[in-house]
Amino acid sequence: MRKEIPVKEASNNDLRQYAEEKGINVHPGAKRDQLLTKLNLNDEMSISIGAGDLPKENDAPDYVIVRIATSESEGGDKPVVLGFNTKLMLVERGAWSLIPWGYYNSLKDAVEDRYDPLPGGGVGAPRQVPRFPHELWDRTDPPADLKTPPAFSGNVDEILAKRRVKRAA
Repeated sequence: MRKEIPVKEASNNDLRQYAEEKGINVHPGAKRDQLLTKLNLNDEMSISIGAGDLPKENDAPDYVIVRIATSESEGGDKPVVLGFNTKLMLVERGAWSLIPWGYYNSLKDAVEDRYDPLPGGGVGAPRQVPRFPHELWDRTDPPADLKTPPAFSGNVDEILAKRRVKRAA
């Protein structure tokens, strides 16, 4: 059962548990003021800890089914490294993969500048394009060839049953 605790009454262990549930790494010997800074908390706030579903800060899904395109460029068939909260995950290209939402955010935020040639010579202003072009699964049933990245920890069937997977609009 989850319990709501005012931050000013929370122990350091409560704050560490809150950080762990949020996926935030904190140093085991961190002092209270360091924990509050790292967690972006103050004494006027409260935290929710314990067993049970974590409250959602917004309506973002927990997972996304994505396929990252392969390319002809060098390294275009190698897995893509995605990071979230200091943890890394390798996602295979060309296959549908179930990945946590935070990792998807790092995928969609990965952009690079491309410069198009001008008709009279030279180059135009840069435009941002996705570093790793990808597509989202847009059906309610999971793909038959769904993969999970090697660092993935979670029961795929349970995740899909909870319907907390984002679908393409």
